[in-house]
Amino acid sequence: MLFTASMFALKSLFLTDVSNKTNPSTTKDKFCFSTAVALRNMISPPIDKYDQGVYLSEAVTKNIKVKLETPFWGLSHMYGASIIKSTQTPKGNKKLLEHAGLLEYLPNTRAWDQPKDQEIGFKVLHPVFSQSACTTSSAFTFQAATANNTLTITNSWQRSTFETREKADKMLAEMRRIMLEAAEKEDYSFRDSLANA
Repeated sequence: MLFTASMFALKSLFLTDVSNKTNPSTTKDKFCFSTAVALRNMISPPIDKYDQGVYLSEAVTKNIKVKLETPFWGLSHMYGASIIKSTQTPKGNKKLLEHAGLLEYLPNTRAWDQPKDQEIGFKVLHPVFSQSACTTSSAFTFQAATANNTLTITNSWQRSTFETREKADKMLAEMRRIMLEAAEKEDYSFRDSLANA
């Protein structure tokens, strides 16, 4: 749902002409979305929560098109199915591990304190701390967290994506509006979302 709402909001605000409300037009772009996936439970044996390390990969969904008649719930189900395929099938798991570059180390991958009697899967020679501005990261990044029956959504973006913070805030407001409208309707399309844009 978050994926589809963000896609509809992006298309609505930046890639659609709604000057003619009865006949809006939109671009024919193809988009790529990625979702972070924790690999700890996919590796056998599972990596203990106390082992240090970042064991993340990403499930990537490519060639996403949003046309005027694209159904909100259809796109949401398609994206959900692609994440399930990436995380719950042997082929999907292999791609996630290959993306992270861990496949050649398995099943020997362990954290810093590997037992001496176990074959070493990797050896840290020079640990380095690095901080980056993520110059090659995605233009928009949405984070969702739930606690105490409350969903919180935050957004970060590359500085060059928006001229002002107001545009970023408008993106979040549009995303929220679309989610609320879609939640009330079984049949809700991108065209429907433009009616109140």
